[in-house]
Amino acid sequence: MLPLYLHQSDLLNAARKALMSSTAVVVQLGTGGGKTHLGSTFCQLCVAKGKRVIFIVHRDFLLDQTMEAFRRVGLDFGVIAAGYTPDYRSPAQIASIDTLRHRMDKIGKFDLVIVDETHHVLAPSWLSVVQELMRRGAKVLGLTATPWRMSGAALGSVFTDMVQGPSVRWLIDNGY
Repeated sequence: MLPLYLHQSDLLNAARKALMSSTAVVVQLGTGGGKTHLGSTFCQLCVAKGKRVIFIVHRDFLLDQTMEAFRRVGLDFGVIAAGYTPDYRSPAQIASIDTLRHRMDKIGKFDLVIVDETHHVLAPSWLSVVQELMRRGAKVLGLTATPWRMSGAALGSVFTDMVQGPSVRWLIDNGY
């Protein structure tokens, strides 16, 4: 498994702790800070404990990036996206939001949902999927560099806690 940098490990531990008492936690980490690697490692740890996880993205290039991150941590996974044959039995799934919302009747229950670019979660297509997965018992971990909506809508209507990573200045000064 590809190791985490110290700032990523600290965030992972803080997010795990926050999820013990919260149902939905946002992890804020600047661009280049390693959110996808952090999320894939989180998924790998959950699967190792017998949990089912789903990592939701909204763009094809993010789907490819996440699939590569899962491979780097040695995690087998299914893909729920146009052009892929789904394997719904796999405990780890990577899903395109547009495909997932049309296949909710096929996926079953998950223990953890990771929402990439989580500032999109208040969009109706995202919100209905995330709320349904939560209704089925899943906890939610949101990943974003920008934990706000341009519209001013509050992410606090979904998330109850936020864990912040180092500042963009720190990431730049330290070569990330």
